[in-house]
Amino acid sequence: DTEPGLNIVKSASRPSDNIAGATIDYTFTVTNTGNVTLTGIGVTDPLITTVSCLADTLYPTAETTCTGTHVLSQAEVDSGAVLNTATAHGTSPQGTDIAEDSNQVSTDIPANPGVSVDKSAGAPSGNNAGDTIVYTFTVTNTGNVTVTGIGVDDPQIDDITCAETTVAPGVATSCTGTYTLTQADIDNGSVTNTATADGTSPAGDPVSGISNTVNTNIVATPGIDLVKTGSASGERAGDTVDYSFTVSNTGNVTLTDLVISDPLISSISCPQTQLAPTSATVCTGSYTLTQADVDAGSVHNDAEASADTPHSGTVTAADGTDVSIAPGPGLDLVKQAGAVIDVDNNGVDTGDLLPYTFTVTNTGNVTMTSVAIQDPKISDVSCPAGSLAPGETLSCTGSYPLSQADVDAGAVINSAKATALGPNADPDLPLHPVSASDSVTTPIDQHPALSLTKSSNAKGTLKVSSTVVFTFLVTNTGNVVLNDITVSDPMLKSVSCPIQTLQPGQSTVCTGSPYTVTAQDAAKGKLVNTAIASTGFCPAAGCSTVSARSTVRLAVAKSTHLAYTGAEVSRSLMLGGAILLAGMVLVFAARRRRRND
Repeated sequence: DTEPGLNIVKSASRPSDNIAGATIDYTFTVTNTGNVTLTGIGVTDPLITTVSCLADTLYPTAETTCTGTHVLSQAEVDSGAVLNTATAHGTSPQGTDIAEDSNQVSTDIPANPGVSVDKSAGAPSGNNAGDTIVYTFTVTNTGNVTVTGIGVDDPQIDDITCAETTVAPGVATSCTGTYTLTQADIDNGSVTNTATADGTSPAGDPVSGISNTVNTNIVATPGIDLVKTGSASGERAGDTVDYSFTVSNTGNVTLTDLVISDPLISSISCPQTQLAPTSATVCTGSYTLTQADVDAGSVHNDAEASADTPHSGTVTAADGTDVSIAPGPGLDLVKQAGAVIDVDNNGVDTGDLLPYTFTVTNTGNVTMTSVAIQDPKISDVSCPAGSLAPGETLSCTGSYPLSQADVDAGAVINSAKATALGPNADPDLPLHPVSASDSVTTPIDQHPALSLTKSSNAKGTLKVSSTVVFTFLVTNTGNVVLNDITVSDPMLKSVSCPIQTLQPGQSTVCTGSPYTVTAQDAAKGKLVNTAIASTGFCPAAGCSTVSARSTVRLAVAKSTHLAYTGAEVSRSLMLGGAILLAGMVLVFAARRRRRND
């Protein structure tokens, strides 16, 4: 027996898109399930015009693949799915038509409803309350499904009319509405508004879109004026300048959030920050003078008043003023001397250094520059570089090498002058020179001193009647010049010195008159003698004697004619002296008697 039969399985691909015009590719697998060969194999599908099969004849159990493409309609997209069944057919050897329906295939089409609204405003009919603005709302279907019940909601417009209320994807409709201006709108200077378009998708879901914000300006004429004045409380850094800022509303709208900006003043107080037209307020602020201001001789600055207009704009006004600051330059100098620096470690003397410190103080109200010290005794005084602000001090230093005259005087009297340049009252004039002087007297330690070395030309042991010449080396071992130096020697009739004035460290050699050795010297067996070098030294505190001693001991040969004992010689000398004195008295008395006779 012949048993012809067919089977068909239908499947669908993913849609190429979810909009009308997109495509779905279908595949049909047809199988000969009978026991006879079938010819004229084909597939019919109500959604597909042409279905192509790889084979049109199927032997028992054989299969073939057929394909076809469907183009989506808007209705299918709106419905959200495509439902479809196909039919496979063929002819048996006996000429019998064989047909078999496929499985039903459902392909989902995702819905993406959406609308947009573009709002635009016409020119206001006027700038007064009661005038109108006509708005146009262009509502466009931006989704893939048809939207119905299109409408526009605007919080400022009660009645908006749309030309179409059902809109297919990609299609737009125009809606219009009229708004009446209020006084608040005039004060604001603009009308700002946003609308919402809404509708319903095929699935019954709400669809909405928010429009752009439209701002329509209302002409206003705001205005502001500022007058700034100031006065200084003093003329030094740290004093203040008190400023007044008179702000007036010269426009036709209310000004709010009034602010005064001044680059010199961080805090300005205004009793009012909102001004109605024609009204005014006075703001105040203080500025602390800087040293640069005082140096400049004036403070110039500009202020700006700013306020918000009712339409969110800003109006500004500026004014400047100059406040004069009178310069008062001044200097003070304190000169001080330190301890003498003993450069050669031999006590205070010529060439040692007397260090000075010069303390310069700015006693004025302006900055001084080019600070320098003029000192007739010091060629090079070192001062720190830079300027000197009021109240500040700087120390300059210098050293003076002592002269012999300074040491002899016992003090160094020295005056110095500090000089500097300060700003002039007229900035176009050169800098103003300022000076200050000070004097200091520095005591210098005086150490007058002499040394004496006595020597002779004697060689070996002396004898009675031998002649000895003594020399005296006198040296100034102090630090002052010594004058009128003399040498006294009780054994000599005279001592001659070629130089009577000695500088410190200087020496002279004095020579005594020849001395003849006596019997008494021989009796003693030695010659012992002490000489004294001396001079007077008279500083301001009073005079004193400066002296030095030197003793010489020479050997003398003892005489064989006279035994020497100290006591007998003394008594003999005393007795001889008495006899001589008595004789002289007798002679003197006899002469007087002869004169009287």
